[in-house]
Amino acid sequence: MNANGITDIAEIIVLPGNISHVTIRKGAEVSLESAERLIKTLETLSNQNIPYRGGMFDITNVTYIHEDARDFLLSGDQVNGQIIGTALISTSFLGKTTGNMFLSLGNSFNYPTKYFDSPIRAEHWLRTLMREAMQQDGFRRKVA
Repeated sequence: MNANGITDIAEIIVLPGNISHVTIRKGAEVSLESAERLIKTLETLSNQNIPYRGGMFDITNVTYIHEDARDFLLSGDQVNGQIIGTALISTSFLGKTTGNMFLSLGNSFNYPTKYFDSPIRAEHWLRTLMREAMQQDGFRRKVA
């Protein structure tokens, strides 16, 4: 079953297996405070019985991400559980530029991060990473 939530900057759906699909609202400017609210809402919606998290972030409509918000989101410090991967999704020029800026940070990530132009491909990639993490750790819960 999906869990849904809304913050000032995003609409959130947590899919089975703790794969989050976050769609940033049109014209959103992501501040540190809004990023903190987003992660708090994600954690509230996530299944706490599954120790893994994967995120798809559709940044097509983002206007700007402040540096402190970017650093906070990259750290993953406020997430309870292991982040198995983050997929950035965008079909707009600005979103692609923002996504490529994130990816250019390279070594700043503590988890795999990849850019996509399709949520279907992004979800497939995250589910593959989730399955691999669960098998490696011996976790016996089926991921959809």
